[in-house]
Amino acid sequence: MATEQERIDELAGGLTHRLGLKKELKTVVGVLHEDEDVLLMGAGAYDGKQGLILATTSRVFFYQRTVMGGKQEDFFYDKISSVQNDSGLMNGTLKIVTSGATAEIKLYDKKRAQEFGDLIRLRLHGSHASAQAATPAPLSASPEARLAKLKSLHEADLITQAEYEEQRATIIGTL
Repeated sequence: MATEQERIDELAGGLTHRLGLKKELKTVVGVLHEDEDVLLMGAGAYDGKQGLILATTSRVFFYQRTVMGGKQEDFFYDKISSVQNDSGLMNGTLKIVTSGATAEIKLYDKKRAQEFGDLIRLRLHGSHASAQAATPAPLSASPEARLAKLKSLHEADLITQAEYEEQRATIIGTL
């Protein structure tokens, strides 16, 4: 079984923009909670700061590490009331609404913004209590990770629309 740092390194391999994120990639494991698995990771900016955006089994968070400290902002699924994602020509925007406040996170990969939106919607689907009570699955077995992988295969034209819809229905049926 892979360590969490190995999972971070594996996810980092899929980032299109890693420049300037070396400190974040090396230290993000230290801010993960016990029994928390990373499901999706992206590079972007929040509140004028460049860093990592991560979706885990319990939260979405922005993480930036600097010599003088850094910035971390957490959005726990049970506090998120809605999510929006928009795509521009090259970048995407993720808007997370919690208790009347809206956080706007710019992702440098517009496809990743869509993946974050889809994953958060999936985590919010159903009751928050049952989502919290669910045992976190390893990255390779989680439905969210399987859906994200399936979507990337479809967008890369490695599977047909019919195959995508059939597999998606199967994965969602396991929730």
